[in-house]
Amino acid sequence: MANYNTFQLVETKTNKTLLTTSSAMKVKKQLDIGLRIEVWNNNKLVKKIYKNTEIELKPYIEEERRYIARKQYKAEMRNKKKKISRAYKTLLKGV
Repeated sequence: MANYNTFQLVETKTNKTLLTTSSAMKVKKQLDIGLRIEVWNNNKLVKKIYKNTEIELKPYIEEERRYIARKQYKAEMRNKKKKISRAYKTLLKGV
C-alpha cells in the first residue's frame, strides 16, 4: 500500500480481493450486495464501506474529481503556453 488512499473491492463471504485501485469512482461502479470496499491509507485500514453505506464514499469521489480538474487545468495551461510559443516562433520565421 502507499501514502495515498487505496481502495480494495472485497467479496464479503470469502474475503477475496477482486479489485485494488486508487480510483474511488472506479470502485464505486463495482460495489454491489455481497461486496465491500476497504479504504487503506499508509498501510492502515481506514474504513469499510458496504452497499448500504456507500454515501461514505462521497468525500473520496469529490476529492478525486478535484484532483482530475486540477490536473486537466494544468495540462490546458501547458498546452496554451506551447501554442503561444509555437505561434511566436512561426511569427519570427515569417520576418
